[in-house]
Amino acid sequence: MEERIQNIENDIKVIKNDLNENTNKLKKISIKLESSEELINIKLDNLLDNLKENYISYKGLFGMLAGFTAVIAFFIAIIF
Repeated sequence: MEERIQNIENDIKVIKNDLNENTNKLKKISIKLESSEELINIKLDNLLDNLKENYISYKGLFGMLAGFTAVIAFFIAIIF
């Protein structure tokens, strides 16, 4: 009987150690995920800022192109 109790206690110790190891592994994974999430958010913010800047510059470029086309059309209309 005493041997069975000792075996059960040993099994419980093994289970506790496994749980502690898994808990530590999960904490490490959680920390990595949090840092990855921060990096992703930073990269997405940078990408969004770049897209906004490029949209403004393309919008200005198309505006200048439209103005240039209007001037050329005006001169063509005067000539013909």
